[in-house]
Amino acid sequence: MKNKIHLLRKAQIGLDALQPQDQKEATKIIESLEDFPSSNILINAKKIDITQNRFIAKLGKVYRIIFQYQNNEVIITDILSRDRLHRLPIFFKQEV
Repeated sequence: MKNKIHLLRKAQIGLDALQPQDQKEATKIIESLEDFPSSNILINAKKIDITQNRFIAKLGKVYRIIFQYQNNEVIITDILSRDRLHRLPIFFKQEV
């Protein structure tokens, strides 16, 4: 069964702000989330919040995709630069 994918407005703004090549790569990653978690080998997502099932996926060297996964639904909450991510008060301390 395929997951339903939802992009929050904040994530859509982040996607629209990317350069065309990065947008294309982001779209491929987002489409592969239809098969998450079995597609995790392709996207290399890491769990960052156990209680909210929040994950982060790399988008090239500069950008990150933040999403939640639960009950066959993937909610893309944000697409942002790695630098911006490190300035946010996020609840994990690993290098992303």
